[in-house]
Amino acid sequence: MAAAYVAGALTLDDAAQVICGVGHGFEAEALRDSLAGIRPAQPAVPMYSTVTGDRLVDRVPDAAYWVENLCAPVLFPAAIGRLFDAGHDTFLEISPHPILLSEVHAGADERGIPSTLLRSMCRDEPERATMLASLGALYTHGQTVAWEQLHSGSGRCVPAPTYPWQRQRFWLDERNAAEVGINDGAPSPVGVEPAAGGAPAEGASLNEALRRAGRQERQRLLESYLGAQAAGKLGLTAARLDTQSPLKHLGLGSLTATKLRSEIERDLGIDVPVIKLLDDASVAGLADWLADQLSGRGSAQPDPAAAADPSATQPNGQTDATHVAGPPWIDLLAQVPQVSDDDVDELLRQVMAGQDNQDEGRC
Repeated sequence: MAAAYVAGALTLDDAAQVICGVGHGFEAEALRDSLAGIRPAQPAVPMYSTVTGDRLVDRVPDAAYWVENLCAPVLFPAAIGRLFDAGHDTFLEISPHPILLSEVHAGADERGIPSTLLRSMCRDEPERATMLASLGALYTHGQTVAWEQLHSGSGRCVPAPTYPWQRQRFWLDERNAAEVGINDGAPSPVGVEPAAGGAPAEGASLNEALRRAGRQERQRLLESYLGAQAAGKLGLTAARLDTQSPLKHLGLGSLTATKLRSEIERDLGIDVPVIKLLDDASVAGLADWLADQLSGRGSAQPDPAAAADPSATQPNGQTDATHVAGPPWIDLLAQVPQVSDDDVDELLRQVMAGQDNQDEGRC
């Protein structure tokens, strides 16, 4: 009955009349008389009958059909088989509680056909939630849903905002050894561009490339190097790192700044005060400052740790006690391997506060 209504063969009133007639246990002739007033139509979608076991063609479900439905054997497995043969694999049982899906499942197993079996309602379960779950399952399996009928109030359906496109490429290109410059298995230094022909120049290294480069090329190499180092420590890709934004605004903290400083010292041989990394420095600004240091035009900037080194000696070889005296942060610097993150933060706060006091004194 539900199928006849959904297929458009019966109106809702006619379907209700048939149900009421059958439900009152009418005899065949009495049922025929009670259904004389229904006006069935040709189904708008294919309708497979459990009376004939096949698709209804050139016939409408009139009063005679429903009398036959009441009296004739139910050919449900045959009708389901025809549906499988026609390529259908998704079934929704419209009933107060699913009782026929097990039969459909058996037919699918017999033919080895994957199928989706859904229910419209289920006993002791919330009706709307059950129906919406099946509707969602139909949608995810590629069925078209008339959302405007579900949301028929004053609202309207709008597309949800999409996730911003990152415009990053992650495809792996198939390239041979010559194209990627594989010779002895050693990785190419960061920031060094391959020479013409694809392979890096003989004995190429970042420092050698920086020494040979002009000012503009040196700046580019330094930005590439610093960008890769900073991005790795901030959990970003180099492509997503804004080289103009201060590193501290991108998440660079005191501990990370200390590690970055150590790597720059190791790779470039330039002492970079930690304060410089945390004082509104961007990758582009640091690259410019480092380029000046390499060119010999930058002013010498003492390393705060050097001033606090307790092993500093006088020309006579004796340790100068004044190098270990002073504010608490000087003592902390003498024990850098043992200090905690909180100690480092406190150290930097004291250093920067002292720098601010000096600036006020000069005003």
